[in-house]
Amino acid sequence: MIDIRFGPRVCGELSAAATREWLVTDGLGGYAMGTVAGLRTRRYHGLLVVAGDTPASRKVGLVSLDPAVTLPSGRQVRLGAHEWSSGVVDPRGFELLERFDLTDGVPRWRWRVGDVVIEREIAMTYGRSCVAVVHRLISGGPVRLDLAAACTWRDAHGERRADGPAPRLEAAAGGAVIDGAYRLAGPDWTPEGQWWHGVRHRTEAERGLHPDEDLWYAGRFTGALDEPGATVSVLAWAGDLAEEPPPATAVVESTRRRNRAVTAAAKPGDAVEATLALAADAFVVRTATGPDVVAGYPWFGAWSRDTMISYEGLFLCTNRADEGRDLLRAYAATLSEGMLA
Repeated sequence: MIDIRFGPRVCGELSAAATREWLVTDGLGGYAMGTVAGLRTRRYHGLLVVAGDTPASRKVGLVSLDPAVTLPSGRQVRLGAHEWSSGVVDPRGFELLERFDLTDGVPRWRWRVGDVVIEREIAMTYGRSCVAVVHRLISGGPVRLDLAAACTWRDAHGERRADGPAPRLEAAAGGAVIDGAYRLAGPDWTPEGQWWHGVRHRTEAERGLHPDEDLWYAGRFTGALDEPGATVSVLAWAGDLAEEPPPATAVVESTRRRNRAVTAAAKPGDAVEATLALAADAFVVRTATGPDVVAGYPWFGAWSRDTMISYEGLFLCTNRADEGRDLLRAYAATLSEGMLA
């Protein structure tokens, strides 16, 4: 596949890093999405965005996990990024980003704070609304890592504000359940419960939409990164909240394996075709009636027009003809007077 990598000249420049977006999907129409900078520029950005009865009826759950590293000296350095209604961007963790890359479809960030280097990887479980966020110490240490969980539970096209009811938190093993809809789990959970007022989405402002919302700081996870290779991981999932997913590191590795298998099955002729085959996979989803196609992230669900326009590229050019046949049969059942629903 094409090697996608940005160094500090892109990562550390907000105008460049905040306009480059990444996306990982769960095969159901849900996703995690954001920018290289870590700054949420759309109301649609989040780490756990859950598809409903259809891929179009999505809800935003876990919004962000803001890392803060406490160095051996006791100094704390925040690595997240938020823009506020005042126009101020704080914190500015992107200024410490040494690298961002996309390897086998898994986004990875690398921050450097002196001799301390920390990586973050994000992946989703295929066929389940579950996101894994893994932090790994590459060099330096020992350090402590705090992860502040900013949450909501709302329609992906809307906002939630502090003048309405606060999200409901219920204690659960290793974390909490938010509004009865999704669960967070990780090391040493400390509940907080307060509003962050006036988080701004600059892209929504450019689109002429209301750009601000309030986020609920549900709590924080804390873990020690004592030596290189040590990890601090968090899982968030919807659906069957009692059924815990595999460990976060296993989710990342299984995602890599599946992405490699998807690419190999497409029998690409070169790196460009391999990259396109994996990109196409994000748009093919499983529903109760079989395979379907998401017309576009982050807004759309399935549209028969877009499905048929993209059919050859998504199913035939990628050696997914069996799935394509199942899709055509399901769509044929909706035929009325020569037209698809």
